[in-house]
Amino acid sequence: MSKKRKDSHGPVIRDRAKHLLGAILNFKDYTLDGCESLILDCRWKEQGSASPKLVIRTTLRVLEELSCKYKYEEKLTKVQIREALNNMKNFLDILEDNREHERGSEKWHFTLKLWSTNKEINLEKFTQEWNRRRTPKSKQKSEVTDELNINSPNQPLFDNSDTKKNVWSDERIEILQKALRLFTDMGQLQEALSIANLLLERRELSIPLRTEIEDFLRTHQEPWRRDIDDYIHRQQPFQLSYQEPTGNLCKFTVHHAKVVLHEEQQYLDCWCEETEGNQDVEQLRHNWIFRLDRILEAKVSPIDGKWLPDLNSITVEMHLFGRLVHGYKSKKNNDISNQLLNVNGQQVRKVLREVSSTFWFFREVIRYAPDCVIVAPDSVRERFKQKLIALCHSYNLTRSD
Repeated sequence: MSKKRKDSHGPVIRDRAKHLLGAILNFKDYTLDGCESLILDCRWKEQGSASPKLVIRTTLRVLEELSCKYKYEEKLTKVQIREALNNMKNFLDILEDNREHERGSEKWHFTLKLWSTNKEINLEKFTQEWNRRRTPKSKQKSEVTDELNINSPNQPLFDNSDTKKNVWSDERIEILQKALRLFTDMGQLQEALSIANLLLERRELSIPLRTEIEDFLRTHQEPWRRDIDDYIHRQQPFQLSYQEPTGNLCKFTVHHAKVVLHEEQQYLDCWCEETEGNQDVEQLRHNWIFRLDRILEAKVSPIDGKWLPDLNSITVEMHLFGRLVHGYKSKKNNDISNQLLNVNGQQVRKVLREVSSTFWFFREVIRYAPDCVIVAPDSVRERFKQKLIALCHSYNLTRSD
């Protein structure tokens, strides 16, 4: 028996392999449209036995196109197809590799040892056998995830009456939105993509939410985006090259990166070797911010070097007055300290904030004005003053120092 690989064999990986098997079986049954030009030799062997075999000769490119014709929204990449084939071989023991040279080959010649010639039976048995072979630890992880997404011990998150009517409640959609963001933040992209595709099938989605999810899928399913997510997960420095809408070619050498939500939009926050053109204060000029949906095409490649633990940052002191003295909600991941002081008989809240971008910091401060004052450092205070002067000029306001 083949040695088992120690890969994840959770529902997402399983469903990819099942998708590939379903595409092959539907091709063999002539139930897929537009497959006439595909070069795929697919023949039954020992068809009348209790364990029929399906012998297949083709290429990864053809299997990629076949998966698209089977279910476009779940189409597989070559990497995912190779993974699925290897799992059928090493995990399920239902694939016999007939190639002379296995490693890195685009061409595939293999035999699938199946349970029946009926595709529905094969797909059902496939799921049963996969689940039977999974480790207890892997099963436990899926059960915890299912419990998180579906049920609460105190209150049902999903209304059974909604399920019976095939209508999803707002609560159900909201929980899945939270799960989508949670998986994205944890770097579990395939789980996030599965939830996004599931949500997109629902007619109950509002237009803004549907647009947001479509943008999420478009940016995350691009090959360069998957590469970036992989490098971040592996803490691998990389080079990012892309062309701006103006035609300018941008190239950055990245030693730290993270995908962050700023004002409901996804951005890539990076520490880069390059500083030319960065208008932030001197200490933060290695930090760059890229809006992901503005990058239409990019080239990403790994480089040698050290992955840094975080972006550069500076400590900014600000004082809060009026309604913010008691109404301010501390930013637990950014605020270093939060103290209530008494200055000349007046209550003042002193906040020390770790800031990696004055752009986003100023956008927050301007919302709090005039009850928020930047005290230090001088470089940040002076920069904000210049922003205010420019704003006054735009509205023909005069000032006196």
